[in-house]
Amino acid sequence: MTGDPVAAVSPVSAVFSTGAVSSTNAVSSTNTVSSAETALLFPGQGTQRVGMGQALFHGFGPAAAVLAQAEREVGAGTAALLRRGPAEALRRTENAQPAVTAVNLAALAVLRDRGTEYGLVAGHSAGVLAALAAADVLSPAQALRLAARRGALMGALPSGGAMVAVAGIGQDAARDLARRAGRRTGAPLVVALVNGPGAVVLSGARAAVADAARELAAAGVSSVTELAVSHAFHSPLMEPAAAAWREIVAALPLRDAGVPIVADTSGDLLVSRRDVRDYLVGQLTGPVRWDLVCRTLAEHGARLAIETGDSKSLRSISREQAAFRVVSLGAPHLLAALRITAPQAWARTGVLGGVA
Repeated sequence: MTGDPVAAVSPVSAVFSTGAVSSTNAVSSTNTVSSAETALLFPGQGTQRVGMGQALFHGFGPAAAVLAQAEREVGAGTAALLRRGPAEALRRTENAQPAVTAVNLAALAVLRDRGTEYGLVAGHSAGVLAALAAADVLSPAQALRLAARRGALMGALPSGGAMVAVAGIGQDAARDLARRAGRRTGAPLVVALVNGPGAVVLSGARAAVADAARELAAAGVSSVTELAVSHAFHSPLMEPAAAAWREIVAALPLRDAGVPIVADTSGDLLVSRRDVRDYLVGQLTGPVRWDLVCRTLAEHGARLAIETGDSKSLRSISREQAAFRVVSLGAPHLLAALRITAPQAWARTGVLGGVA
């Protein structure tokens, strides 16, 4: 596709059909992955970067249609921010959440346009906003507007929080560490994310995070990385936004899920709009348990999980604990493959063999 990527696009209503679309490219084969065995995973805030989504927007009409829709729903300037930045502006929560959601929805649009079938969806933190659209709980336009409202609400909170990823420490040890640092500093610190065995994220007041990092360094734990986020997400520092978020969620015109959503706080399968609503409210301050998401996907027969966006973060944290194949549309190889065949047939055509 050349020229203006928004000039020749498919109508958004045609891109997002209700429910899964039968693939015209998949064939009956023992190497073909069925819809029930395919899951879509959506990355969240922290994966944003300048230039993200450009291969999708410029290479696929359905993705360009989503970008045009984001300009209408979120505000003019979304496309320019994704393309040129600046990085500091993109990092701000009020911009990052709708930007990541727009890219995730663009990837979803491409998969659906290619006839991709799937039986489960999950989102990592803010990635759930695109997962809601993938499950037909909300429309893509509603998901974009919700991302903008969530980002604005959280971005308006006072700064002063921080998050650090720690490798090589279990969740029980991490909780004990957070309690000790909290007692020493008198500031909140919690285990905000359990991404897998020995992979946790601490979130809280900057003083408590720094105290915990010093203890880890003294203990010889060197893999401590501060995340590029503006606030201490999934921590008590989000509580001031909880009441307003509850009101926003209560007013959402949710539908029952067309395919189950795997809750990233518990690993539970959610279908009813009531359960989804409760989950959205609690997720704001509750911890992310991606380890439980991976377990649930495996228990329900997933063979292929597609990270649906422009990131390889979920593939990175999932592949060593998952009993299924995890691939990312952030890999140029797979975007090229989408021009030829749908993901259900990738195993048969040998595409997956070429993914690093």
